[in-house]
Amino acid sequence: MALVLAAGLTVVSSSTVSTSEPSWICAYVAERLPSTLLLLGDDTVSGEETRAARARLSLSEAILTRASNLALARSLGATRLVVVRCADQGEIATIKAQAFDAVRPVAGALIEVSRPLADLATAIDEIARRLSPDAPPFEGLAFPAPSVKSLLVAGPALKLSAASERSRELTVALGVDPTSIGLRLSTVGALITARDFEAAIRLAHLPARPGTPAALVRALRFQASAAQLEAGRYAEARDTLETLRRARETAAVLNNLGVAGFRLREASASDLFERANSLLDHRQGDISFNRTLALLFEGKADRALARLDQALQNPTDARTRLLRVWALRLLNREPERAEEWERLLNLAPSFFRLGKPDLARRLERIFFSERTP
Repeated sequence: MALVLAAGLTVVSSSTVSTSEPSWICAYVAERLPSTLLLLGDDTVSGEETRAARARLSLSEAILTRASNLALARSLGATRLVVVRCADQGEIATIKAQAFDAVRPVAGALIEVSRPLADLATAIDEIARRLSPDAPPFEGLAFPAPSVKSLLVAGPALKLSAASERSRELTVALGVDPTSIGLRLSTVGALITARDFEAAIRLAHLPARPGTPAALVRALRFQASAAQLEAGRYAEARDTLETLRRARETAAVLNNLGVAGFRLREASASDLFERANSLLDHRQGDISFNRTLALLFEGKADRALARLDQALQNPTDARTRLLRVWALRLLNREPERAEEWERLLNLAPSFFRLGKPDLARRLERIFFSERTP
């Protein structure tokens, strides 16, 4: 059972059972626990990504049912779900965590840890160790916790639903403890969600404190490269990603490197997406979409069309249908294009101005985190 629950990608879903409001303990657990698990070698979904997925599924911040939590995990491609419940009892925080297999009806043992609020990070790291008992030792395990003063600002900030407000308050917390790598990761993620890409780039590129775990430094650099892509700074993004690729090649790095190459009109873009598709990552559908988009503008519409016909098993995927319209237009297959165009407008009327292939439309799919199989 331990091997089953430790395999694949892990998503953490948390909620508070405290009667006192506002309680931010679980929000911080959901932010720190994925990073600690990452240091133990467990592939995890960040707190910001989980928050975005909950919003996409219209799942409230209230306590979720097991079925809702499993739906959340599966939407993120996770094979392991960690459900966390938190109680705020004055100066003592109690955290309960349990791992579930997102594919089969298998559950791990309930883990319960109680600690003073000043030792909240230690409690979270203990849960991480108990969730991954076979992980190799990590020196010191706990990467430095933010100061208690900064945590009292950051914790409530993590409960805010609006990314602009969350990023603003996290920036204040980071000003109280500027050396905290955990707070920097959270703040950069919130800035990206709030689409303040220039601020995210500046913050992500500040040097990390000596001794910061390499995995967290890499996560920060990857965030920086994604923000550079979103800001249209493609040459800089390519350089950042190439440095990451030389250290370790992952599907996410190759995908984003392909996006940079595509925007810089480099002929190797579709090849990068092809290589990315050969590596394990649950976002293969997005990588394939990017490759098809690149093929269209590389003058290889026939190859793109073959892939689109295969990808359109989901008839409600409007953007993939749009690419098929473009491919048929480039191949001068007008009757088929007209039929596909009609189907697309029935599905997505707002696309009525997108009939012609348009490189200015930024349809490519950028990744904001890596998966490390």
